[in-house]
Amino acid sequence: ISGASVYAIWGPINLPSDKIYSVFIASDGTKWFGTDQGIARHTGKNTLENWTVFSTKDGLVNNFVQAITEDRKGNLWFGTRGGGISVFDGSVWMTYSTANGLNSNNILCLAADREGVVWIGTDNGNLITVTYPCSNRSAIAVRSP
Repeated sequence: ISGASVYAIWGPINLPSDKIYSVFIASDGTKWFGTDQGIARHTGKNTLENWTVFSTKDGLVNNFVQAITEDRKGNLWFGTRGGGISVFDGSVWMTYSTANGLNSNNILCLAADREGVVWIGTDNGNLITVTYPCSNRSAIAVRSP
């Protein structure tokens, strides 16, 4: 996709950066792209239309997004380099970091299982799991499997 955010043969695509570090297709078919300068969301089938960009200005904890997943309730989880995790329910952003119980703010990978557990891989060498939503939205129930 190099150069696509500026101009492609078929026209411009609204990406915050050409450096894409993660791609995720949500259960509703929405495509999410994590870049070093924020997130791009694409809906529909027309490549040139329906793009939305999200960044720290919108509530994302850090613009460098390197992991994306969706939990069974439809919340999108964005793992960042150095900022922790942002969870987006479609209108409200929540942030989780080492202050909330993560073992690192550098999130390398995310996955959600059918039981509602979000699996988080960090650069700290530990795999951690989160059951969301928690009773206290300002903290997450982190446990090592």
